[in-house]
Amino acid sequence: MTRRNASDIRIIPPHVWEAARRAEQIIRPLASLVRPPRLVVEEAASALGVSRASVYRMVARYRADPRTSSLVTGRGGRPAGMRLIPAEVEAVIDQCIETFYLTRQKPRPAALHREIRTACQEKSLPVPSYNTVRSRVREIDARKALAKREGAKAAHDRFGLVTTSVLADGPNSLWQIDHTLVDLIVVDEYSREALGRPWVTFIIDVATRMVAGFYLTLDPPSTTSVALALTHAVLPKDEWLRQRGVEGNWPVCGLPQILHMDNAKEFHAQDLTRGCEEYGITPQYRPVRTPHFGGHIERLIGTMMGAIHLLPGTTHSNPQDRGDYRSAEHAALTMRELETYLAHEIVGKYHNTVHAALLRPPNAAWETAVAATSNRVLRLPKEPRQFVLDFLPSKTRRVLRDGIHLFNIVYFDRVLATWLTSGDRDVEVRYDPRNIARVYIRDDEGRYFTIPYRDTTLPAITLAEHRRAVKRLRAEGRRSINQELLFQTVLQQRRLVAHAVAQTKAKREERGKVSPARVKATRAARRAVEHTVTSIGRTRETPLPAAEGLPSPEPDTKTPPSVPASSATSALPTPSTPVQATDDHFDSGFADDSR
Repeated sequence: MTRRNASDIRIIPPHVWEAARRAEQIIRPLASLVRPPRLVVEEAASALGVSRASVYRMVARYRADPRTSSLVTGRGGRPAGMRLIPAEVEAVIDQCIETFYLTRQKPRPAALHREIRTACQEKSLPVPSYNTVRSRVREIDARKALAKREGAKAAHDRFGLVTTSVLADGPNSLWQIDHTLVDLIVVDEYSREALGRPWVTFIIDVATRMVAGFYLTLDPPSTTSVALALTHAVLPKDEWLRQRGVEGNWPVCGLPQILHMDNAKEFHAQDLTRGCEEYGITPQYRPVRTPHFGGHIERLIGTMMGAIHLLPGTTHSNPQDRGDYRSAEHAALTMRELETYLAHEIVGKYHNTVHAALLRPPNAAWETAVAATSNRVLRLPKEPRQFVLDFLPSKTRRVLRDGIHLFNIVYFDRVLATWLTSGDRDVEVRYDPRNIARVYIRDDEGRYFTIPYRDTTLPAITLAEHRRAVKRLRAEGRRSINQELLFQTVLQQRRLVAHAVAQTKAKREERGKVSPARVKATRAARRAVEHTVTSIGRTRETPLPAAEGLPSPEPDTKTPPSVPASSATSALPTPSTPVQATDDHFDSGFADDSR
């Protein structure tokens, strides 16, 4: 018999422990004797059902360690870890594991076994079995294998200790912010045609897990997204909720002490950094490649997307979950409706559901935290309009006699005369990428002035439209781009898009007029033809005859209708971003200059 590893007596099976306890009662008297008589040893061997030599070994073990667990034995056999294959074969296995298996190609054990077999045959060595190779693979340190096959980051994320310095000592002491692409396709508010997947920016208060604010847009993440999300989070939301018909209380407001972000480009923009410094917000960035530092905002995003997956038009998180579900065909929510849905989800559900980490709802945690820090003064920006403008992107331009030149567009207002007569004519021009029909400049006293187009008959355009038009003109070989040519190109692109939308809608309406009975009869006829062709043994290359009575589709030879250039601006709606969560704070009163 061989001795069991009895370092932990709790894992010893009851029947084995009972045998060891019975043996201890017999061996203890023998161990106290200097030389146990042979007759007594034979009686002990008979009582224990073992050989005389085994009794002597048990006596020796008990003398060295007088505990019952020292007499715990197991079945005999080959010791664990003992290897019987030749050392040369072991060397080949080790070499193939290091040079072939532990690589970024991540080969399977079956491929490793084939590689070892080839190497052994070349050296005229016996080939180990597949099970032997599998056992060697299982003996590899898991962290080492993952680091070699998937990289050090993957190994650290799975096996490394999670340490974090993200600590919040009260409400508004630490906010986390991040963007995500919403797992849902939204539709146009008027045509109800699918537009695509929007982006959403969430902000969470770490101490209480309250959602501080969010911003929904069809544009990719940018400094503007951050500015408008911050505006929504900082300002009171009572009026915002009332306009959307959302009942409930959303008490989070005020300026945070720390804004915790990842290392995305828009979070490192100078305009964002300066805006934070202006309002006493400390920007804090998580270490590179450490997603667990943003765990609070990531979990919030996961919770919100879980709710989104229940809506019509969801894309789910991956194609496997989506299956054959056609998201675009089932899409039904507009941007405004999705925004209102998220508001209900946050105010009605998330804030009133017990949080696993807090063991209470975020609403209750906020109330308790606010009561405990009643001596702190709530910081709010003096002017909401100025707050968001301080975070918008900007460019430095010189004030000329005809105005400010930006984006190949001239902006003018009589207030610019103040800068013409001053010594410093270089100004910081701020703009909203969603509508570059106006820009904003700030005087020495901190007041912003709205500067519109010099030609006020020009339509409002977005910065994205401007860039597409410039790209098209550059592709046509235009080296110099003037204002008239730029807007002419934008209008041409709008007419093209409007015509394409009209044609698509007309075709869909035409297809919708076909009766369901005719569609069903057509499918039945085609199935019958396919069955007939198969039954007589024709190949798939044989063309199938068309079903009788069904007209063949004809190519669309219609030319797009011409649109008079003079009516282009009036006939087409001015492009505008769908109603956003923070537009109420941003757009109200912007037409009036603060002079």
